[in-house]
This record gives sequence, structure tokens and C-alpha cells, in this order.
Amino acid sequence: MTIQNPSTGPAPSNPLRPEDAQGANEAAQSADAGADAPNQTEDTAATDRVEISDAARTAQSEAGGDAALVDRARDVLQEPSLSPNRLEELQQRVESGAYSEPSAIQQVAEQLADDLVGTA
Repeated sequence: MTIQNPSTGPAPSNPLRPEDAQGANEAAQSADAGADAPNQTEDTAATDRVEISDAARTAQSEAGGDAALVDRARDVLQEPSLSPNRLEELQQRVESGAYSEPSAIQQVAEQLADDLVGTA
């Protein structure tokens, strides 16, 4: 089998990978014979290490106090902010066009301007 990449030409043959069926059978038999050998990933896993910097430890400990606050904020955001009755009332007002009146538009614009400027 030959794999050809248009930009680089044919892929080099792999001497560890036999190209014929006989070689494939021999490779499979040798793989079965090596099944009793220790697993390479088990050997390398014993030598792996993880180092955590002091800055990361400090950041984690500082975040620990904030975690409860973040959890509470998520809970509050999940709670409905309007009662079903108030939501229904507002929906009826929108459908009736109450917020399309010039006085309502003016009031919303004034409140928005106050919020943006920071005055109350």
C-alpha cells in the first residue's frame, strides 16, 4: 500500500510495519508473544509528575472563598425574578400596546439615560 500526499510525494515506508500478508501474520504472532511483557504505559505512569506552582495554589485558595458566592449567584439567577401574576400582567400590557405610547417610550428613554449616566 502506498499513501501519496500531493504536496510531499509518497509517504516513506515504515520498516516496523510489514507490507505483505506474511509479514503482517508474523507481526501479529510476535505481538501475541509479547502479551506477557509489562505494559509500557504502566511503566511510564509511575514516572509521571505534576507540579503546581505557589501562585496556582494561592489562586485556588482565594477562589475557594468565592466559590460559595458564585454558587449562590447561580442559584439566584435560576430563580424566577417575576411572579407568574406579574409576568402575565406585563405580557398583557405589551400585547395591548401600552408600551408603544409616546409617554411610555419617553419614560423608558429617561430611565435608560439615567442608568447609563449613573444618576438616579
